[in-house]
Amino acid sequence: MNISICAATAMELSLFKQQATTAMNNPGRHRLRFVVTGIGMLQSSFFIQQHLKEADVDFILQIGIAGCFNSSVALSSVWMVDREYLGSLGVVENREQAGLSENATENWQDIFDLGLQVPDIAPFTDKALINRHIQQMAPLSNGEIGLATGVTVDEITTSPERMRTLFTRYGRPDYPERPLLESMEGASLHFNALQYNTPFVQLRAVSNYTGQRDKAFWDIAGAVKAVTAAGLDLICRL
Repeated sequence: MNISICAATAMELSLFKQQATTAMNNPGRHRLRFVVTGIGMLQSSFFIQQHLKEADVDFILQIGIAGCFNSSVALSSVWMVDREYLGSLGVVENREQAGLSENATENWQDIFDLGLQVPDIAPFTDKALINRHIQQMAPLSNGEIGLATGVTVDEITTSPERMRTLFTRYGRPDYPERPLLESMEGASLHFNALQYNTPFVQLRAVSNYTGQRDKAFWDIAGAVKAVTAAGLDLICRL
């Protein structure tokens, strides 16, 4: 099987590349390619699309770190993202004109609310980019990896108001055990893999909680180690 592993940065891929050969029981069974996509939707979408178009890809795995909106979720815990939302493509209407209180969520309207994009035209389903291959892929984690919802942004979320907005609009209150994760590249994978009908999985490990900018409270090294182990285990089960 031709498997591509992508990440936003070389740092997120380095440990996986180091451990891939020794971790796989039968290294010759799969051909692995590694792709550094760059940070953000713009770069990552281009390089993922280019790779899917030019390479023979049977399966693509995206690994990386993520911020989490749920502070009860453990740092370095690994999640499989089954749906992605666009969290910064739209407009925040004027607060005073909208009559918003200080503790209210922003008057945020995404491109679907604005009528600029139909929410159910492929590859979107009710505004979300849903991994339709997830039912086949999730059992490969042996029940050890839970499902999460992702929101892709162009700007790291820091304000409490923005956090409330994204969590309210794109979180899943019907599934309280399901965390909301923030990244800058998740939607790029989902959009392009769905368009090319390529099976894919996005694995994210929680490196920090959204709004927390003090890196002393982050665990980037632990998150990279955890998502690498989960990704290698998934590949070995294919």
